[in-house]
Amino acid sequence: MTILVTGGAGFIASHLVDRLLLAPSELIVVLDKLTYAGKRQRVPDIVGRTVFIHGDIANRVLVRDVLRRYDPRAIIHAAAETHVARSIDTAQEFIDTNILGTFILLDEALHLWSMQANQAIRRDFRFLYVSTDEVYGSLPLGVDQVWTEDSPLQANNPYSASKAGGELLVRSYFRTFGLPTIITRGSNTYGSRQHPEKLIPAVIEAAHDGRSITVHGDGRHVRDWMHVVDHVLGILAALDLGTPGEVYNLSAGCERANLDVIAVVLQEMVRHGVPNAKLHFGTDRLGNDRRYAMSADKARRALGWGPQFPRIEEELPQVIRDCLKDSIRTHLKDTR
Repeated sequence: MTILVTGGAGFIASHLVDRLLLAPSELIVVLDKLTYAGKRQRVPDIVGRTVFIHGDIANRVLVRDVLRRYDPRAIIHAAAETHVARSIDTAQEFIDTNILGTFILLDEALHLWSMQANQAIRRDFRFLYVSTDEVYGSLPLGVDQVWTEDSPLQANNPYSASKAGGELLVRSYFRTFGLPTIITRGSNTYGSRQHPEKLIPAVIEAAHDGRSITVHGDGRHVRDWMHVVDHVLGILAALDLGTPGEVYNLSAGCERANLDVIAVVLQEMVRHGVPNAKLHFGTDRLGNDRRYAMSADKARRALGWGPQFPRIEEELPQVIRDCLKDSIRTHLKDTR
């Protein structure tokens, strides 16, 4: 049996591949374009267990060939352009990957699934789309309100809009054609291997290099933080136990303001001998959402899932150690 993971050389999906490899027997096929955020070395070469294919999910001929050759029992679609600021500068890549690429994957998966004569295989097939809490838009600060899976999608930037567009395509392929699809919406995820365009690795890298930390606006924007291991376990729980056509929020309920997260990171960096960095308050990002907060009650009830790492303050020391090790390895490689 085979599972196809798109974007498996990226941050979250590479951790997903590691977790899948803990189970015996199944072949893990990774399809990844290897953009700036993907690293080939994150996907181990294990004969009979992993296959890496360098390619674009928006390439229909390639996707068709991969699906026909490996006939996966499940597709975990995690490939995406994800950085909000980049989507504001130029949205084209986000439309190409997050909408067009998702459409092509769905369309080719539907064709393969429709042609499957074995009814048991048809019944057990899953197409899981890894989405984000950002599709919900923004909540005001200081209110007792969280999103549920029934909350309206009100994306406020090209990135989140492209993910919402992908979601609607996934929903339509279930409602119209019966393709067994599942959607997970994960909250802000942190952990090792994350690209330094994201807040936590950006702060670590800037402090390590002796640069000031740029803070957007007043820095009081609130995000709902979740460890990458919890996110991965939630995705796999949805894959194994989720009901086709359903959406599952994955959140640790760990709401923290950006300034508070930055403070914890800098305190830990000082323990590593890095001088305390200065903060530079700049202009707020265009369309910057004020607060994210989700209820994961449905995932807890239906999937038996819950966060193992509910407090970011307890996990950041290990994350920082991992990031510093990665920085040292990269520096050594670049100077050879």
